[in-house]
Amino acid sequence: MVLNHQPFRRKALAVIKHHQLDDKVEMLRVTKAMDPNSPHNQDNPLGRIPALQRNCGRWLFGSLLISEYLDQKGNNTPLLPKEGKPRWAVLALHNLADGIMENTMPTLLQETYGSPRE
Repeated sequence: MVLNHQPFRRKALAVIKHHQLDDKVEMLRVTKAMDPNSPHNQDNPLGRIPALQRNCGRWLFGSLLISEYLDQKGNNTPLLPKEGKPRWAVLALHNLADGIMENTMPTLLQETYGSPRE
């Protein structure tokens, strides 16, 4: 499997570490998510990162989907409950983490690279 990442990779990396899948997942850093020539955009019309190319060649994108896929592939205790209140609690935390990242990234980019030229 190949994981194209940057910057929304932390949840997927946590699952990889938890299940000790480091030797099964190749990490590729992506600098331009919307590059139409990038392999991760072949079946990824939104240019979402992270994107995981499965061994069969098909792509998964988005940290929740990748985390759930890797959690099912792992041999350790699953991180994502299958049903009931515990599942909804974990999914709520996933969405909270996504929202924090989505709201923080524009500020970080502006502080790092400055305001866009008008």
